[in-house]
Amino acid sequence: MSLSIYLESKPTDKTELSSESLFYINITHNLRAMADAAGLYDALWQPETIGATQAKDIAKILRKGLNRLIQHPNNYLLLESRNGWGKYNDFLSVISQYAAACYRFPDSYIDISI
Repeated sequence: MSLSIYLESKPTDKTELSSESLFYINITHNLRAMADAAGLYDALWQPETIGATQAKDIAKILRKGLNRLIQHPNNYLLLESRNGWGKYNDFLSVISQYAAACYRFPDSYIDISI
């Protein structure tokens, strides 16, 4: 199973197909523990619980989490999935890309699919 994250040009309405997807990324649920340890779980898996609806609402959270991942890699390497799905380097890349997209499209809307 995985988490799909989209940044959309306007709020998504499941009955309307007129929103433009500006960014998309997909990650495995095996990275939940790593995300939680880096302070990123809510921003990724359930942004609505922290009041985040737009990219600008989580951009700083992603940047802080990315800095934690970079500064203390050994803390997160211990949380890698044993089955090979959920590696530190993959997570680092995902967070880097997502943070960059949030700064590039600050007014975009977050849409996740679990």
